[in-house]
Amino acid sequence: MDYITIILTAIYFILPAYFANMSPIFANVLNLPFWFPISKKMFWENKTYRWFISWIIWAILILYLQRYLQNLWYFESYRLLDYNTINIFFYWFLFWFGALFWDLVESFFKRRIGIAPWKPWVPFDQIDLIIWAIIFIYPFYHLEIKYIIVLLIFSPFLHFLVNVIWYKLWFKKVWR
Repeated sequence: MDYITIILTAIYFILPAYFANMSPIFANVLNLPFWFPISKKMFWENKTYRWFISWIIWAILILYLQRYLQNLWYFESYRLLDYNTINIFFYWFLFWFGALFWDLVESFFKRRIGIAPWKPWVPFDQIDLIIWAIIFIYPFYHLEIKYIIVLLIFSPFLHFLVNVIWYKLWFKKVWR
């Protein structure tokens, strides 16, 4: 397996967590309802029910899209899971909760130490969803170390690139 295939396979595998993590931007762009905080005392006011619901929706949508695309010849070589046989909702929960869990914990600690919600907290903002999504998925799917390493290396760059793109498209107020 060549390096490009390993990189694309790793990214394809983690797409539900990536899109769940990006979903608050989609929710803002679409101006979905439920724009009130989950808990201002525990987290910053940017952690809203709209944010929470959009995480759920996007993780499920991406898993269903992967299920649909898995038999196409150009996606077949990049998939690690058999999306026809796995329980989509169970894996949705693993990707979603793994990515969401640390984001809430991180927000809790950022509030305690006084880091504003839109200020970066390097390296946690860049790799937290990867670490926790893999931790939650690993008991049910043992992702090979080569994919884990690729995700830990490429995720900070993808995080930065996507944030700059959202900022340039005026969907984010800050580029980080």
